[in-house]
Amino acid sequence: RLIRLQCYEGIDAAAALYEWNYPRQMLAIRQAGDESIDIYGETFLIERPMLAALRAPDSTVLLIDEIDRADQEFEAFLLEFLSDFQISIPERGTVRAAERPVVVLTSNRTRDLHEALRRRCVYH
Repeated sequence: RLIRLQCYEGIDAAAALYEWNYPRQMLAIRQAGDESIDIYGETFLIERPMLAALRAPDSTVLLIDEIDRADQEFEAFLLEFLSDFQISIPERGTVRAAERPVVVLTSNRTRDLHEALRRRCVYH
């Protein structure tokens, strides 16, 4: 399975990992009335590419396309992700990769990649 993350200037961890479906959460709260509801349940979680790659049950290729367009802050976040292949969702806990995905980074060389990132990759 191929999962693609297109990088762009200003991309942040939320765009790459996950987000909550706030309108659906609000609707569920209104419909629940006095009943208890878990608004941080699986039905309200929207997977983004990096979380989808971690949760994939079988072999996955995560394509991080045009990494050079992302900011250096995102590059630092990516280093952390690639070292542990896990993320922490404060409301749900830590998600670890069942099977480490193969990660392919592409670059158009509009800027040099950080040395730490190049050390962790086969760079061509």
